[in-house]
Amino acid sequence: MVVAMEKNESPAAATVRINGLTLRHDGRTLIEGINLSIGKGEIFAVIGSSGCGKSTFLRHLMGLEPADPGAITLNGYDINSFDEAERRHARKQFGVLFQGGALWTTMNLGENVALPLENSSNFTVEERLNIAALKLSMVGLAGFESFFPHELSGGMIKRAGIARAMVRNPAILFFDEPSAGLDPVTSRKLDELILHIRNNQGVTFVLVTHELASIFAVADRVAFFDPDSRSVLDIGNPRVLAQKSPHEKVRHFFSQ
Repeated sequence: MVVAMEKNESPAAATVRINGLTLRHDGRTLIEGINLSIGKGEIFAVIGSSGCGKSTFLRHLMGLEPADPGAITLNGYDINSFDEAERRHARKQFGVLFQGGALWTTMNLGENVALPLENSSNFTVEERLNIAALKLSMVGLAGFESFFPHELSGGMIKRAGIARAMVRNPAILFFDEPSAGLDPVTSRKLDELILHIRNNQGVTFVLVTHELASIFAVADRVAFFDPDSRSVLDIGNPRVLAQKSPHEKVRHFFSQ
């Protein structure tokens, strides 16, 4: 099943465009014929059961796995047509938050957040650390530059991971299960931070998540990946889909 682009989408305004993408893992087809656009400043969530290809989808968008078949453009650039040097340059346009935060345990927060700037000749070491301190303050961690990951709570590690993802002022942020392992209060604060970043900086978010509270709190639209039909079963606002999706499987997902 191939899902057509929604009628109200504007291709010219799209930050991310996916055409004819098929997801595979270990030789097995997960989802076929993905066609969708994600607009500038949109918070777009990818949802579905475990093993349906959500994280594989993110890896394709980040250029870590080639789209074959399929085409992916980020801010108008076809990442499949790039060589490795061009792909590395294109990655500067987006930031990534991995599930566990992925901070280096031997580095303090300032050093961790400054790390993506290390290969840039535009900044001195002091300037990189100053930028890192600014990003940490933006996520509520001002004054924690000298702290090490083992001294932080899970929520603080996620915030530090967001600061690192933002250090190069990307246009797009990819988050893989941002609320995983967090208590409800900390998860809600993280949702508020995501909305704050989007509303104040116009950043586009692509989230992989299974947390219903977060989906309803932040997502403008969702795409439901269905491994049984190997298709994107539905796309739309989560509150609308929860009530009016023509697919019982989608409505059931939101009612759990």
